[in-house]
Amino acid sequence: MNQGSRACYGCNSTDHLIRNCPNIQRYRDATEERKSDDGVAAGRGNQFNATYVTSRDYGDNEVILVNLNNVMLGRFDVLLDNQATAGLFRERELLMNIREEDLPITVQGVGGSMTVTEVGDTEHFGKVAFSPTAIAKILSFDDVASMYKIEWNQRERAFYVYIGNGTVFKFVRKGGLHICNMSKYRTTSGTENVFMETVTDNLQSYTKRQVGDAERAKELIRKLGYPSIQSLVKLIKAGGILNCPVTIHDVYRAHSIWGPDIASLKGKTKSSASRVVTVEHVPKPVDEEQSLHIDIMFVEGAAYLVSVSTPLGLTLANHLGQMRGSRATQPVMDAIRRQVSL
Repeated sequence: MNQGSRACYGCNSTDHLIRNCPNIQRYRDATEERKSDDGVAAGRGNQFNATYVTSRDYGDNEVILVNLNNVMLGRFDVLLDNQATAGLFRERELLMNIREEDLPITVQGVGGSMTVTEVGDTEHFGKVAFSPTAIAKILSFDDVASMYKIEWNQRERAFYVYIGNGTVFKFVRKGGLHICNMSKYRTTSGTENVFMETVTDNLQSYTKRQVGDAERAKELIRKLGYPSIQSLVKLIKAGGILNCPVTIHDVYRAHSIWGPDIASLKGKTKSSASRVVTVEHVPKPVDEEQSLHIDIMFVEGAAYLVSVSTPLGLTLANHLGQMRGSRATQPVMDAIRRQVSL
C-alpha cells in the first residue's frame, strides 16, 4: 500500500492508515469511557477519542497528556492541554538544541508505552520532551500560563497566548481540542549546518596543467617571503621578475585552490592600526676627562676655594675658614679633596 506522506493517526506509523491500525480496538475501548464536549458519544464512524497518559517514574518533571482526540491534525499543529503538566513534541523542525535527557521519560497510555530520552527547546515555550513516535505535539496549559498571559475568547471559542512584542498564539477549538498551527516558527532542520570546501574539491575544477602552474605560483610566493596577492600581481605586471614563468592567472588560481598562506595572513588581517609606541629618548652617557681650575677668593675677609671644571662647566666653592700661620694650607687641601671626590 502506497500511503504517500500520510501516516496512521493512532501510532504515527507510515505502514498503514488508522482504519488498519493494530491498536484500533484499544482506542475504541477508551472511547466508550468518554463523551464529546457536545454530549455526543465519541467513536461514531471513523471518529474516535483516545486518552493517553504519560508519566515519569522518577517523580520529577512529570508529564501527563490526556484527552487527545483523533482529529485531522496538521504536521505543525500544537495542542494546548489543560491536563498536561509538561510538553511533548514529535516534529524536529519545531525544536532547537535537541539533546539527550539525563533521565529517561516513561510514556504510558492506552496504546502502550514508550521511553523518551531526548528533549529540545522551543522558540517561545521553553524545554519540552521530544520523540518522533509521539502521537501529537502538546503544550501544558499550566506551563504556558506560568510564562505568559492567556485569555479565553468565548465568541471565537479560542485561547489567546500573549508572548509580547506583538507575538500572539491563537489556539482555536477543533474537535474538542485547542490547536495552533506553528509552521512559521519551524527551524531549518533542528540542527545547524556548516558547509565547507576542501582542497580536493577545488582541484577537481582545474586541469592537471593548470594545477601544476598553480603549484609553481605557490612556490614563488614562498620564495618571495609570502607577499600579498595584490603585491605579487603588481610585481608581475610591472616586469619586476625577469623570465618569470608564473602569470597572474597562476597566482589567482593558486589562491583559489589553496587559499591564503598562514604566513601571509599574520599581521595583515587586523581591522585597525596598531597602537603607536612612544619612544623616550635617553641620552647616551659620555665619559670625558675634566680639567679643574682652582683659585682662592676673599669676600669681606672670608677665604673661599673656587674651582671650575672644563669642559663640564661645573663651578664649586668651599669656605676655607681660618687661614693663619703654618696651618693655612690644610683647609685648602681638605677643600680640594672634597671637590675632586664629587
